[in-house]
Amino acid sequence: MTSEKKIKSSPRTPPKKHPGIMFPLICLMAVLTIVGYLFAKNVVTRKPSLKETANTVSGKASTNVSPPVAVQKDGVKVIAYYFHGNIRCSSCRRIEAYAREALESNFPKELKEGRLEFRVVNVAKDGNEHFRKDYKLSFQTVILSRRVHGKEMAWKNLKGVWKYIGNKQAFFRYIRDATEAMLKGKNI
Repeated sequence: MTSEKKIKSSPRTPPKKHPGIMFPLICLMAVLTIVGYLFAKNVVTRKPSLKETANTVSGKASTNVSPPVAVQKDGVKVIAYYFHGNIRCSSCRRIEAYAREALESNFPKELKEGRLEFRVVNVAKDGNEHFRKDYKLSFQTVILSRRVHGKEMAWKNLKGVWKYIGNKQAFFRYIRDATEAMLKGKNI
């Protein structure tokens, strides 16, 4: 009698895996990535102050930013608009912040007297679409509008804000010089 040995030939079995651990691990990594992104977004993009929020034209009609003041003798007023859409990158937010700061630091008297006003306008909101046609807007920009007795006499698109976005001093000079000229009615 011959004894037959049965040789089992079995395929190599892969090492034991811990079932169910990969999916929760991937989910945890995804959640941490999203939380990190949201945290970085909030840290990088400064939230506007209550005063700035009140100074934003976002609804159906434009509102004045400056407090109500008596009409100037010469009736001259310059409105500095910052136009944007619903989606705003960090450069767009910087243009708004720099423009506001440049005007507030160079023209505090004119702002207080109401001869100069800063308005932030979302052109994507209902009631603000006309600004696209009025000022031939195709991107976020700063527009200076010179008004005499409420009637717009001249306006200028300060396209250079994009050129100077990386140089705060040059940006401030650009805004200051253009605003001074507009207030004086020169180089329009």
